[in-house]
Amino acid sequence: MISVLPVLKEHLPLIEQGEKEIFSDAWSKESLDEQLSLPYDKSLVAFFDGIFCGYLIATLIAGEGEILRIATLPAYRKQGVGKKLLCHFSEQGENIFLEVRSKNIPARSLYESLGFAVMGTRKNYYKDPYDDAVLYHYQNKGQAL
Repeated sequence: MISVLPVLKEHLPLIEQGEKEIFSDAWSKESLDEQLSLPYDKSLVAFFDGIFCGYLIATLIAGEGEILRIATLPAYRKQGVGKKLLCHFSEQGENIFLEVRSKNIPARSLYESLGFAVMGTRKNYYKDPYDDAVLYHYQNKGQAL
């Protein structure tokens, strides 16, 4: 069973390890700590039967949400963790924005299956390796994802 909770300070080492394991441009402990201390931070963590399995780092200001990071640990992919995190966060905002590597087909498929629409691209936005960013938008019309 997947449970989703707001991020607490004690989750920081888990998220930091996830960053190192998943992203080539991992956020530092200091960057994570700074983000999680912001008053408009609405980050979430996911646990699968009590074991840390993913996280979503996001902000929410005046109904506008931006997902800055979403990650599922490799051992828990294809089990609904990302979807659960997105659904939980979508309940909080009217408009949600995110960007993703153009070559990250599994993530893009998930976003599009949940109703996120492509808004545009940013050429060569990512490094290590270089890739375009695809910008997505979701408008919450009072229905859960």
